[in-house]
Amino acid sequence: MTNNTDKQKDNTTSSSPVITETNLAQLARGLLLMNIQKEMDEPGYTPIDRITKNRKVVQRRQEYCSDIERVISEAKLTIHLQLEVQNEVKVGEKSYQPEEIISYYNGIFLDQVHQLKDKLFRMIALLLLVPETAQDNQKKDPKKIEYQPFLTKNEVKLKEIGIYDLLSQWGSGNLAKALDKRTYHHHFVSTLRLNSDFQNIKMSRMMLNPLTSNQLSEYGKKRMAEIGEESYRKWRKELVDKQQEIIGEIEQNIEEISEKLITHFKVPATPVESAPIISKYMEFLASMDIHNEASITKIPTDLKPLIDGFLEIAEKEIGGTLHLPYSVYLVGSCARGEYIPGCSDINLYFIFDADTNTNLSKSNPLVNLVFLSKKQYQSNAHKKDRFICWSDGVLLHGNGFKMGKKDFPKPGSLLCLLLNKGFIEKLEQIRKEVAALKNQDPDTLRQYSVKMVKIMLDFDFGVAMSNKPFYTASRKGKIAYTKESWPNERRTNTFEQIYYKGIIRQEDFPMVIDTFLENAKKNYQKLLDVEADIIKNPAR
Repeated sequence: MTNNTDKQKDNTTSSSPVITETNLAQLARGLLLMNIQKEMDEPGYTPIDRITKNRKVVQRRQEYCSDIERVISEAKLTIHLQLEVQNEVKVGEKSYQPEEIISYYNGIFLDQVHQLKDKLFRMIALLLLVPETAQDNQKKDPKKIEYQPFLTKNEVKLKEIGIYDLLSQWGSGNLAKALDKRTYHHHFVSTLRLNSDFQNIKMSRMMLNPLTSNQLSEYGKKRMAEIGEESYRKWRKELVDKQQEIIGEIEQNIEEISEKLITHFKVPATPVESAPIISKYMEFLASMDIHNEASITKIPTDLKPLIDGFLEIAEKEIGGTLHLPYSVYLVGSCARGEYIPGCSDINLYFIFDADTNTNLSKSNPLVNLVFLSKKQYQSNAHKKDRFICWSDGVLLHGNGFKMGKKDFPKPGSLLCLLLNKGFIEKLEQIRKEVAALKNQDPDTLRQYSVKMVKIMLDFDFGVAMSNKPFYTASRKGKIAYTKESWPNERRTNTFEQIYYKGIIRQEDFPMVIDTFLENAKKNYQKLLDVEADIIKNPAR
């Protein structure tokens, strides 16, 4: 026996809605996911809003599939709108009778059938293409795809996929007739108006015209109106029924083709296949987020007196003449809680209301002070300084500046250029200063060694970031990411050792700089070429 509870469970189960999804919808989602996967396989292009020719092929497949979905939906809407036509429509001084409106919709429907065929064949042509081995001219959309030559050229592959016969259906039966009608409707004389019912409708309109209706008896007028109405309903019904039959055949054809394509090309169509790709893509997008890890609470306690001392000196010696209030930012490892004595600097930005050429004297060589007016700070020449304050700084005094991620490049080639601008000149200056040293004091050489490898580590991280977008201000994080990008590259390990505890001999500085610049200049030129192309062609 079955108790009432079991019956209730059975009823609940049977009444639950069954969610079904068409093969076309699965194909569209799967092609979108393949496009996303391709974007992740070529990560360096996303931040600079560029797309490779290979990915363009993958993207176009998805776009055509989505367009097929859209046009099928619009064709069904077109059919429905014809059923809603009851009265004439007046546009300006001209009135359009219902049969003329339906004739207009029918032209649209026939064009939609042609669109579906064209987009279907274009999508399949792109699926047959292997972007990595195809010539560049093959990756472009052809102006026209000839039906029979396409089938003939790709017969073997289409039969292997199992869609040759399905595609052949577009050259016979209702689909071929609809396409022929579309050709006549747009290029020659539409056959729609040759229909006998349509002729009866027009005859009824003409005879019931006020100029001619006075020639008819009342019975004649009534009969002529009946003929017109009966012909209109019959004509519209036959037309709509035929359209519904055609769109039904098209849907069935595309459904079967979609199923074959999903199987052959291993399109990730199921939710189980989709989930890991979507999850990975979310991580990919998150990798381009920039997080400011700086905080007043992270400033080392033993450094606060030194920082406060510089604030007091600035306010006492130059603040009064430069129109307080001003803004002061602490940036870098000290504000991030990653300060390492002997390796890290204390970096302070002073932004004044008025112009300044101030160079405040300092006794500590590991303290870097930057003095700028508001005008200078907000200029394009100091965009890097604004980025550093926004992404890796904490406001110590005064009013902060309103800045956001839209004000700066995303992690990638352009951000690499911004942050490493002038790095060659800086290394050459270090070369010059070290060569001029009169004595080889270990502390001085240590300071120059750290300063030099910081520049080199930053540039190498920038190149790694350009290849695979990611950003961190952390020195430790930059080194780790560079190592991950080039696991077999020993140079990063060498620079890391120098950064933490190494000293380069005075006579070795030129060799280290030359060796580094030999490859760095080539990479820098590539980055400059990317920037030039973006300036020349800003849109994707």
